[in-house]
Amino acid sequence: MKKLILINGGLLLALFIAFELSSSAEVPGFNSILGRGFSPAHTAGENPNEVIKTKQKTNAICFKVEDVSNKNASIQNNNSMIKVSIIAQNIQRQLLGIGFDLQFNAAALEFVKYEKGAFFERGGVPVYMSKLSTLSTMSSLSTEGKIVSAVALKRNNILQKGSGEIISFYFNKKQKADYSFAFKNTVAATLENGTRRNLGNIFWGECN
Repeated sequence: MKKLILINGGLLLALFIAFELSSSAEVPGFNSILGRGFSPAHTAGENPNEVIKTKQKTNAICFKVEDVSNKNASIQNNNSMIKVSIIAQNIQRQLLGIGFDLQFNAAALEFVKYEKGAFFERGGVPVYMSKLSTLSTMSSLSTEGKIVSAVALKRNNILQKGSGEIISFYFNKKQKADYSFAFKNTVAATLENGTRRNLGNIFWGECN
């Protein structure tokens, strides 16, 4: 796959899907997929069709934060580590892929790696991409960090629905500070008659 210029998770997902589908005779090519019905990605909370947060979420993609210090033997010097799992909860429509930015305080946390989840893996051979981006602010205690990420199934894979872990990210704690996370530039896509469609009514936020 050619190297991509990363702008946000939604655009990255569109490029992934276009690349994976372009060589299939059953679906549109690269240019037609990008040019047909691609709506701008949004910040979680701004979508008027977003599902209201409830105890039991439906059609949700959420993040779960865990302190996994000393629990991951595959990572050296893991005595102070946080895991952020991106989880699908009760997705009713079949998913082709998702894209998002995961925002965090890079002054307090250092991104280490990501691990694949089982949700898209059960559908075939998905493609993963995650890239770190940071921006220093006026305060030395606040450095804006984000992981631009996308996961998309390849052509001829089986689209997925239901629940499961999609991808997880590991961070080292650098100092005691704000460990909060947030989604931005989110998009979830399906295929309808061979055409990529963005899905509305998806809750993006923290898991209960």
